[in-house]
Amino acid sequence: EQPVDLKLMPLSHHKETLVDVRDYSVTYSDAKNPVFSNLTFAIKKGERIALHGENGCGKSTLIKIILQKTGFMEEFYQRFPDGKPVFTESGVCETASGLIISYVSQDTSMLKGGISCFCKENNLDESLFCAILRQLDMERVQFSKNMEDYSAGQKKKVLLAASLLTSAHLYIWDEPLNFIDVFSRMQIEKLLLEYQPTMLFVEHDVKFREKVATSAYSRLIIHILSFICLLSNSDRPKNSAAGLSDNAVFINSPVEMNLSIKQKKNWLNRRSRWKARFPSDVGKSLPCSCLLRYLKPFIKNILILLSISLQQLRIW
Repeated sequence: EQPVDLKLMPLSHHKETLVDVRDYSVTYSDAKNPVFSNLTFAIKKGERIALHGENGCGKSTLIKIILQKTGFMEEFYQRFPDGKPVFTESGVCETASGLIISYVSQDTSMLKGGISCFCKENNLDESLFCAILRQLDMERVQFSKNMEDYSAGQKKKVLLAASLLTSAHLYIWDEPLNFIDVFSRMQIEKLLLEYQPTMLFVEHDVKFREKVATSAYSRLIIHILSFICLLSNSDRPKNSAAGLSDNAVFINSPVEMNLSIKQKKNWLNRRSRWKARFPSDVGKSLPCSCLLRYLKPFIKNILILLSISLQQLRIW
């Protein structure tokens, strides 16, 4: 069985850089440590940037902040009664003016009512919308049902169909393949590689991420940074974010004060895997662990500058 080809209508923006993030940090008002810090990357026309990190590290928060700055979404976190914001930000997070966004949310709980009402609320052509759903292998009998009765995969297809039907400069998809069948995944992957829209997306499917995202500079550098953290004998994750643009912006672990027991175990398991990959006495062979602790920030900055330099060389 061969999946049906989908179509996409991306728009071209007059600016080369659509989103520019530099040394960007976000901290909740009641937290000691930032959700992520010193995040640096840029989304240029034709690039498909993957945000990758552990659950709860701030990927969806960053996406919603970008949506808010483009005017696509109103302030998504309510302020405290005294008017104080729920979180504070520092650094630069800028978006191009007049940016049209097509968004697929991770959350599908807002889908209620029938297909006709959904199309009217979102200014979508109902016949084209249903045609795309049929191409995504949704049966016609589902069109007469209320969307709250759909399965998780069917709800995700509704959001994907709406996004595909929306012409945009930037497509922002938050875990678009959740609960999606194999044939639909193949259709979406082929679509993105054929039409090459500008994208920012979160997806835990490694093969999809590596195939769809545009480059792979940061993958090696983040591994080096993780190794440095291991050598410094950090028993718990630090709240830093390694934002090294090209194909993947890696955001490290969740805020330390919010770590659950399961998350701590996952972190320790990752550390044990790194220890298994390298000699067990590598840390002990260092002349002075304190020296490494002081050198680690400088090494990290050098690696970040190296990543930025490689990016500029690729652009030139």
